[in-house]
Amino acid sequence: MPLAAFWANLLGGEIAAAREMVVAVRTDRRWLMALRVPDFVPPDWPRGVDDLDVAEAEAIRLGAGKAAEQPGLTDGGSRWTLLGIRPA
Repeated sequence: MPLAAFWANLLGGEIAAAREMVVAVRTDRRWLMALRVPDFVPPDWPRGVDDLDVAEAEAIRLGAGKAAEQPGLTDGGSRWTLLGIRPA
């Protein structure tokens, strides 16, 4: 199945289960499950925000963590902020 093979190859893992709508990939350190979403329409990326500082503060308020190392400005002058979900 293409979805299972994609994730297994990307993560260097093995396909543990593969069905039409869900796949599970196992690595030495973690498991990943991916779901197929019928009629999925990908978002229109990139989509910026009007005020990155306000958006960042809201994401952190909602539980995101800010990465210790940040990329800063790109060559084109865009500013990026790396956030992630904090494990419970």
